[in-house]
Amino acid sequence: MSSDRCFSADFGRTRNLHLCTVFSVPDRKRSVKLQAYRDSQEGTKLEGKVDILAFDVEKDLSQQWEALPACPDVCVSLLHKALAAAEDPVHEATMRRYHEFMDKHAAEYQERNIIPFACELELSNRNSMTTFLERITAVTTLINVRAPACSTAPWCTFNRKSPDTARLPPFPVVVKPNIVSGRRMALVFDLPGLLHLTSSAAYPNDEFSIEQYVPHGGVVYKVYVVAQRIFVGKRPSLPDVGAPSPENLAALATELKGEHVPAGEVGSSGHGYVVFYSDVITNREGVVGCQRLQEGKTSAIDDVLDSSIVTVLKLAIEHEWDVELFGFDVLVRKDTRQHYIIDCNVFPGYKGVDDCMVHLNKLFIRHGIRRGLKEDISRLNSSDDNVKNFCVQSLKEWSDKDVCLADIAVTRMVDSRIFKVKLLKDKRPDVTLRRALVAFYNWEKPKRTIHDEVNFIGNVSKRLSDVGLGPFQYNDINASYYGCERYLGRIEEWVTGYTLLKALKKTESNCDVMFSCLGRSLAKFHSLMHNESFKKSIIDYHFGSIMPDGPPLCYTLLEIWRRCAVISTEKSGLSRSTQWSGFYKEFLQYVDIESVKKTVHAALQSKQSTRFVYSHFDVNLSNAIVDNLANPTKVTLIDVEWCGPSLAVYDFAKLISSLELQISRGEVDLNMEQVDVFLRRVIVAYLETTGVLSEGVNEEQREKEVSDFLCDCYTFVPIACMLNVYSNFVHANFDGQLSGTVSEGTELGKRGTNFNWIRHAFDHFACFKKYYSRLQALSPDLSGSRMLNGIKGGSS
Repeated sequence: MSSDRCFSADFGRTRNLHLCTVFSVPDRKRSVKLQAYRDSQEGTKLEGKVDILAFDVEKDLSQQWEALPACPDVCVSLLHKALAAAEDPVHEATMRRYHEFMDKHAAEYQERNIIPFACELELSNRNSMTTFLERITAVTTLINVRAPACSTAPWCTFNRKSPDTARLPPFPVVVKPNIVSGRRMALVFDLPGLLHLTSSAAYPNDEFSIEQYVPHGGVVYKVYVVAQRIFVGKRPSLPDVGAPSPENLAALATELKGEHVPAGEVGSSGHGYVVFYSDVITNREGVVGCQRLQEGKTSAIDDVLDSSIVTVLKLAIEHEWDVELFGFDVLVRKDTRQHYIIDCNVFPGYKGVDDCMVHLNKLFIRHGIRRGLKEDISRLNSSDDNVKNFCVQSLKEWSDKDVCLADIAVTRMVDSRIFKVKLLKDKRPDVTLRRALVAFYNWEKPKRTIHDEVNFIGNVSKRLSDVGLGPFQYNDINASYYGCERYLGRIEEWVTGYTLLKALKKTESNCDVMFSCLGRSLAKFHSLMHNESFKKSIIDYHFGSIMPDGPPLCYTLLEIWRRCAVISTEKSGLSRSTQWSGFYKEFLQYVDIESVKKTVHAALQSKQSTRFVYSHFDVNLSNAIVDNLANPTKVTLIDVEWCGPSLAVYDFAKLISSLELQISRGEVDLNMEQVDVFLRRVIVAYLETTGVLSEGVNEEQREKEVSDFLCDCYTFVPIACMLNVYSNFVHANFDGQLSGTVSEGTELGKRGTNFNWIRHAFDHFACFKKYYSRLQALSPDLSGSRMLNGIKGGSS
């Protein structure tokens, strides 16, 4: 069985997306290029329709905004060149008009603007930019403990009216005007040359940025970011320089198409210096095409640039300003492979990036859809009758039989995007469909690195329903936004029964049979890895780019969430918190997770536990629904949004960590001996269903298979717990719990409303320490029952 497609009148935008651009005079060409491409033959093939509303910064911006028939869907400002040269009359007038505009319409404009003004302001001069980049490289170094070093080049601010020579980095130095639009730079070899250069009338401003020259093989790596895509190109840069002899400097000036200022002009004690223009250097051998950078894959650029460093720099900048259109420059010192980030700007020119306009168009459309969907769901949420009307329109039987709104009850469940709807008990006995779950896609959640992520949850839900491992799917919810058809969510069968968490609190529950049912359900779920239809429609389609040679999902997400967690917490108030500072300090000791992985893998014993399977990935006590307490026959696994190819042992380790947390919180009245019995039930049923414990297996071998698998499940708990610590911090950041002053509260709260993700991370970390300390204490030559007893906390 498969679901129908439902196009709801309550959702979507049939018109074109309205993109408002506010660009300073030097950047008007960007808006012109965007519109020209939209109007070209190639542009007409783009998915989604965009109308560009280009504001003229030389006219009153408020009048232009107020003349619009409605607020734009997306706004893009690009003002850093005007900010950088605000003393220029043209740019000063631009900024005055912009601030007057903000005085009237800041709330409406900034919530639609995808380039924050504060970001442009910080990047508008080299000194504040380099200070920003120092923060970024500090986080990068904290994360990439095994990668080459990454930093800014040693630098200082230099003011020619009050020169402070004590802070200068070692010579030679690259002297840059403080304004980012300044291209006239110089390579200087001594103090006389610096003082002579900076006194020149060629520089209208008094402040300069002085960077130590770093030999880097004459190559600068230009990194461009559009949302999740990273592109890298190589450009010519300053060549490696030798001794500053007059002959060498003259030759260098000729090569750079610059100017050699000889020692005679500088003074008898100086070497002279070379003036050059940065844009002339990078273009002197033509534009080199950019390549898409994918971490862990061989780069078509070269093997010098470290992709992990570039990826983390991108993540850190993205997190700092919540911006998705930016670029930065990287130099690599070949003798040490140290990386230096030397420049950063928003909405760069993307020179050499193929299909640049296609990627930009997708970004604008995505932001528009996210905003539109948020507005539509908010409207749906404004009353229960809106939800009821939506369900009557969407569910065929309810529509055909004219179900009345008064016969329906609505319960809001998670973030006001998931609803439980049901017919009242004594109403409409002629209607067979009594209850359903309405779930909208969470556009605000942490993202996955899989193909066609938006449609993943809908596709996998349908396939699971088809093979009897998920609730029946009544309808997809689809809508058209700006000419793009989008999956928005689903209406599915409401699974009746009890969560394992509730079932464990009931005295009438038959827990032995219940956990055996869970084992069989897990075995069937894992076997989807070898179901040809499922493999083609889900694994090959969504995970094809990382299969079959890629790491298992548990390690992919471990690394992604590790980076995001470190970036999110580093800037937070956790280190200053009375309640959480100790936890944060301990957490930082495990930023390098590789040693934990190495210890865990060295202790694994069972071939069955390390099989590649199709993992549910979130097997906790709230995501397993048992159909009957006294006589259970089936356990249904729900909430499959993170499922994917992974190691079999992860799901079991996740289950153990869930049991541990609920026991420690007093939610479940069990001891670990009982837990051990239940886990054995799960594993026996699992291995029987997978055929490992067939009738021909003797008792001794049977016990070994079960004990080795169980031992591996306990052994893998530190990985499962630390992955959840990282995930909890990511969720805390998304919910704003790491911004500003961190709450000192330890109450857990409720999911979807006031859930305390920091406390949740703390509990997972306590479980991590418990199991990892046991694992570290064991002798490496232990195996069998002694190993199992030790990892469970008994005497080894």
